[in-house]
Amino acid sequence: MVEAFTRHSKFYMHDGDCVLRIEATLFRIHRFILSRDSSAFEDMFCMPAGDDDRDLPREGYSDDHPIVLEGETASDFEALLVILYALPAEQHELRSNPANICQLLTVAQMANKYHFVTTTAWAMTALCEVTECPAEPWRAYRAMYYPPEPAWSKAPILRRIIEVALLCGHKRLCDHAVEKWVQLILVGFANPVYAMDVADQHGLARLRGVSYYETLIACNERLECAYEPLLAADGGERHTMTPPQRARLLSGFFSLVRRWEQIRETPPTFARPEGCTYHAHGCLSTWNSIWKTTTKNDLMVHRPAVDVLGRLRMMQELLEADSDLRLALTPSCRRAAMESVKELFMREEDNIAAHFQDLTVAPAQSEP
Repeated sequence: MVEAFTRHSKFYMHDGDCVLRIEATLFRIHRFILSRDSSAFEDMFCMPAGDDDRDLPREGYSDDHPIVLEGETASDFEALLVILYALPAEQHELRSNPANICQLLTVAQMANKYHFVTTTAWAMTALCEVTECPAEPWRAYRAMYYPPEPAWSKAPILRRIIEVALLCGHKRLCDHAVEKWVQLILVGFANPVYAMDVADQHGLARLRGVSYYETLIACNERLECAYEPLLAADGGERHTMTPPQRARLLSGFFSLVRRWEQIRETPPTFARPEGCTYHAHGCLSTWNSIWKTTTKNDLMVHRPAVDVLGRLRMMQELLEADSDLRLALTPSCRRAAMESVKELFMREEDNIAAHFQDLTVAPAQSEP
C-alpha cells in the first residue's frame, strides 16, 4: 500500500509526528505546526478514538495509516505548509513580490478553510501589499491613458482575488480588485461579458453596472456584442451571454433610453448663490433653455441612445464651452450649474446597475 504513494520531497520530515495523505502524496510534518493558531487541526488531534476504534491503528502515525484529507490538492496543501514553516525573511520575500500573488491567494484560501486565523490575516495583508491596495477607497474612471497595468491585473486573477477576499471577509481588497477590473473594462483591455458572470454570481453592483453598460454599448440591434476581447487577458476564452443576461440587457436598454428622456427634459437644478439677484427668472431660466438646446446638438444626437453617461460627459464639455452660458449667467451661477452636471453624472454612474433589472420577471420574483 505504501508503495502506491509518493513521499513529498520537502515536507516528508523524518522527525515529523503526523502523516497525512493528500491525493497520492504523503506528508510527514509536526503536529504542533498544524495545531497552533486555533486551527481546525487542533480539534482534530484532540478527538478521542471511539470505542469501536480502540483496537485499530491510529491514523496519522504511519505511512500505512495516514490522515487522509479529501477534496484537497497536494500543491495547495504544500503552499500552506510553506507559510507555516517559513522563516521571517522567507515570509517577507513572499509578501513583497507581486509574482507570488497566486501562491498568496492559495495560502489565504487554505488558511481560512482550516481556520488558521493569524495566517489568514497575514495572507490578506500580503495580498493588499502586492496589489498596492490603498487604505482609502478610490474609483476608476474612463481616461485616454492609463499607465501599464501590473502582471496580476488580468481578469482571471482579479476574479480569484475577489472570490478569496469575499471568502475571508476582506471588503477593501474586494473593492480594490473590482475597481482594477472596471479600469480594464473602461479602456477596452477586458471582456465585459466575462465580468458580467462574476458580478452576477457575487452580487457586485459596481462591476455589474459597468460590465453590463459597456456590453450594451458594444451590442448591435440583435444583441450581438461587437466587443473583441484580448483573449490572453481573459484566460484565452470567449464568453457568451446567457438568456437571463440578455434579458437584463434588453431591460437596461429600455430603462436607459427612458432615463435620458427624463434628463433631457429636466435639467439639474442648483441653489441661488450669494450675490445673484435675478436667479429664478434670469439664470435658471437661461440655464434650462441652454440645457435643452444643447441636448439637441449634433454631437449629442449621434451618440447611442442608451449611452446616458457618454451623453452627460459630452454635455459637460459642450456647456463648458458655451459662450451664451458664459455671458448670460453670473460667474457663481455658472460654477454652480456646472457642478450640478458633475453631480448628476456621479449619481447616474452610481445607479447604473439598477437599470439592468430583468423587467420580464414579475415584481414578486424580481431580482435583488
